[in-house]
Amino acid sequence: MKKIYHYKDGIRHSCSDCGKDFHITYGTMFGKSTINMLPKWFAAIWIMTDRPKGTSSTQLAKMIGTTQKTAWSMIQRIRNPSTPSAIMMKMILRFNRIDLPLQ
Repeated sequence: MKKIYHYKDGIRHSCSDCGKDFHITYGTMFGKSTINMLPKWFAAIWIMTDRPKGTSSTQLAKMIGTTQKTAWSMIQRIRNPSTPSAIMMKMILRFNRIDLPLQ
């Protein structure tokens, strides 16, 4: 039986079966992002879904306060989901008639 142990910092968790530490973003499109980047991720998703033609990485970087390189990486993860949770989110957005522009 799997048991999850939680560290006092509230961010890291540990699996009793394999003994590996993990974060709550593990296995999601937010993957290796730090927790303090999550509000920027949510803002980026909102901006990308609010604009029918999307936005450029330079515009997104200015809007959310990151570098252009980080914004480009975020746009790629939003447009081209590779994790099951990201694919599910994209399906929900399409169901609600918010179609993300693909490259």
